Amino acid sequence: MYRYIVKWTAYLYQTMSAQSNLGQVSIQDETIVWTDSKGRELNRIPVRAIRIVGEVTTAQGPFSDDWWIYFVLSTDDYREVSAYALDCHSVLAKLGDILGRELTCQLANSTNCHSRILWPEEIQERELFDFFTVEPKGLWQKVKASLFSPMRFALKEPIVQFLENVGGN
Repeated sequence: MYRYIVKWTAYLYQTMSAQSNLGQVSIQDETIVWTDSKGRELNRIPVRAIRIVGEVTTAQGPFSDDWWIYFVLSTDDYREVSAYALDCHSVLAKLGDILGRELTCQLANSTNCHSRILWPEEIQERELFDFFTVEPKGLWQKVKASLFSPMRFALKEPIVQFLENVGGN
């Protein structure tokens, strides 16, 4: 029993260490840049193109990254950075200064699929996405689904309408 607990604790430590090594986020020349731990660019988001800022959680933690910051540029272009990435929250604070609104995350401890809009103020606190379960096909997909629930998501219809009204379609 003791050996099992030690192995499980070591596994959790490795998993959480890997999760905390999810790169770094910065603002460079009015662009949000997310790089991996080796400095390779994972995402580049022009601040002026952002129409909506939101946060999303999934049910895949603690063994996989389950908390994301989403930047919606249009109805078919939304980009994410890991909320666990180094400096993510200081970048959100700087972005809040640029946008004129404090960006406060609240879903860090959520264990389900959930989304929440941080900005703009007129749609703040609304849900950003609808979540859909993907039905696994075949044995391998069923095994993976038993470990990590396969989810897909799409912008909620009122959010699509908002984007169409503000020119983000």
